[in-house]
Amino acid sequence: MLGGGHASRSKSRLVAGAAAFGAGHLALGGLMLRSGLRFKPVQSAVHGVVAGVAGAVLLTEDRANAPLAAYGGLLATLSALATSVDRSHGPAASVLAVAGPVFLLSDALILARRTTAGGTALARALDVGVIDTYATAALLLLTGTAAAARTAGSAS
Repeated sequence: MLGGGHASRSKSRLVAGAAAFGAGHLALGGLMLRSGLRFKPVQSAVHGVVAGVAGAVLLTEDRANAPLAAYGGLLATLSALATSVDRSHGPAASVLAVAGPVFLLSDALILARRTTAGGTALARALDVGVIDTYATAALLLLTGTAAAARTAGSAS
């Protein structure tokens, strides 16, 4: 967030960030699965197409973007699982249906920010958009997963 933040064009910085966030996403996905969430075919197919298109765009830009394309696939997988929430996970868990796509939007804004000249109003708006969508998605993912876990715990 400091020193250029989202505007950084350093691939090593993006890959390091993707690796750190990827570890967190794997842990959260594991909690979602333990809470009883299961992938639904339609959500998986839609997210698979999104991940495939995003990955193709990244790889067309530069083959060195392969780690970012893989991270996008992981993020789309987490979003597919989150949007597979249903009433059996409790009403409070329904926020997961919004959380996954908002996280995808946050990362799309990071990529858009990399192509925007610094110091412009658009660049500043994208910086705000990145952090706002990230914070919103994180809050919804964590509260939704906790709600699903509580519902799963009370059912056993």
